Amino acid sequence: MKYTLNLALTNTPAKGVPAVWRDSRTTRTARSLPVSNTVGWYKWQTQTTTVSGTAGVHDINFVFKGDATGQIFHFDYWKLNKKNAEEAKP
Repeated sequence: MKYTLNLALTNTPAKGVPAVWRDSRTTRTARSLPVSNTVGWYKWQTQTTTVSGTAGVHDINFVFKGDATGQIFHFDYWKLNKKNAEEAKP
């Protein structure tokens, strides 16, 4: 089953990278999502990636990596949407 994951973020300059894991941070299902420079801390943009999963209930873990000397980005919300049959085709 395929899903679209949307994250609403701001980032300036582009130096933060969120990573997403399903169930555990030790699984191989990690997805890194490079964040585009939004040219301002209050100019929100939705970053999108596709994730695969199986049916049932799962935990989603976010890890935010970046320059440890300052802010890497602002994170507002995330949304997971099931792709329809046509969108899910490779």
